[in-house]
Amino acid sequence: MKSIFDKNNYDELIGRIQKLSSSSTPAWGKMTINEMLHHLNLTVEAPLGKIQTQGKPNFIMKLFKSVLYNDKPFGKNDPTPKDFKTKGDFDFATEKEKCLSNLSEIFNKGIKGVYKQHVFFGEITSEQWGLHFYKHADHHLKQFNV
Repeated sequence: MKSIFDKNNYDELIGRIQKLSSSSTPAWGKMTINEMLHHLNLTVEAPLGKIQTQGKPNFIMKLFKSVLYNDKPFGKNDPTPKDFKTKGDFDFATEKEKCLSNLSEIFNKGIKGVYKQHVFFGEITSEQWGLHFYKHADHHLKQFNV
């Protein structure tokens, strides 16, 4: 399993994001490219403590938290916590730059960084966050064919 905290994996994600354009279209799902980038930003900003989320983990969800960081890819229609659902008119250039900046912050914080709990699944380790950050970004970049 790849972690964003590994320099090669981080560089790969950044290179793939750089390939996105405002005309990128999804292979599946309903999000536009702008909504997807905004969604990625929200999912990184929450554990960084930049935004507050309303969701609360529950015992049952905690039992399934390994889905965040195991080798099994996310499904194309897996549920999204309501705090991270996006619909709206977001600016592509702004969201892309913010995404690159947020991922850089995560990479630089690294495995020794302190992250907030996951909105659905509760506490996970920094190492698990690194795996999840990569897995989630990879999922959406594949969604947009990069």
